[in-house]
Amino acid sequence: MMKPTPIQRQSMVFFAILYVLAIIILWIRIEWLHPLNLIRFLGLVAGLILVLVFAPFLTPAFKAVLAVTRKLGSLIFALISLLVYFLILTPMAVAMRLGGKRFLCLGDRKAETWYKEWTPGESPLKQY
Repeated sequence: MMKPTPIQRQSMVFFAILYVLAIIILWIRIEWLHPLNLIRFLGLVAGLILVLVFAPFLTPAFKAVLAVTRKLGSLIFALISLLVYFLILTPMAVAMRLGGKRFLCLGDRKAETWYKEWTPGESPLKQY
């Protein structure tokens, strides 16, 4: 039997954790007296065993889940960045501007020009 590749091991762990969580949730919410719930629980346990046995065949599904979550993560990052910009930074900048802070006027207003004439240094050997 061939050793599983790292992506196959990752997919096996991913689906095993997914099934264990489903089993735990069903265990908490189950009404044991109803036979249909027992069948669901046994089906989840059988599914967990199948996932662990046939993990190499589930690798494409794992790669698809990774691709979807990567796109979803990029979307969530963009939304959070927009919220921070428009709900925190913009109102703060408007309040500071209304308070008299001039962000781009850093120079001296009394100076005639911002340009400073170049003067050579003492010696090229003396740099520090």
